[in-house]
Amino acid sequence: MNVYFVRHGETQAHYFDVIDSPWGELSERGHDQSHHAGNVFKNVPLSRVYISDLRRAQQTASAILDHHHALPVVMTKNLNERNYGVFMGKPRSWFRDARNASSVPYHEFRPTAGESIQDTYARVASFLDEEILPRRASSETVLIASHCWALAAMCSHLLRVPISKYQSFFHENTGITKFEINPHTVSMPVFNSTHHLAESRIY
Repeated sequence: MNVYFVRHGETQAHYFDVIDSPWGELSERGHDQSHHAGNVFKNVPLSRVYISDLRRAQQTASAILDHHHALPVVMTKNLNERNYGVFMGKPRSWFRDARNASSVPYHEFRPTAGESIQDTYARVASFLDEEILPRRASSETVLIASHCWALAAMCSHLLRVPISKYQSFFHENTGITKFEINPHTVSMPVFNSTHHLAESRIY
């Protein structure tokens, strides 16, 4: 089984270094990035697509689905980005300051009305365990369109890396990762590829 991850394109909030709200949309550059990511998957024989229910991931997936018709598509909040709670729509520096002032490890810091990375990990790990790993003996090729830290948490789960190391799995906008999963092994031959952006000069 092949599983591809793709992070959504740049958003308007990213441009202003603000934490995205659930209704945040792609910037013009983000749409361009998504278009070029779509070209990467033009000839990939996708079997099904899973998408976060946040608008920015849907817009990115749409650019990929332009090349694939009549595919099973599942939209799920289990693939949503970490919930930043009271910091959504606020300058990213505010969140960083609060996290740095906290006495708990980064992955355990939970903002008011939000999630810690550990919470996000539990959510996406359940998704993988229920939706993806039971099919590991199949010949399917699956695409998951999601978000930076949700993808990082999924990488941690699949590779059995402690969630405290989550930052090592940072994904750039429209960064593409590929997993090869079979009944006995999991490998990651491609991580956070952005060659499609370099070729189009829209980094």
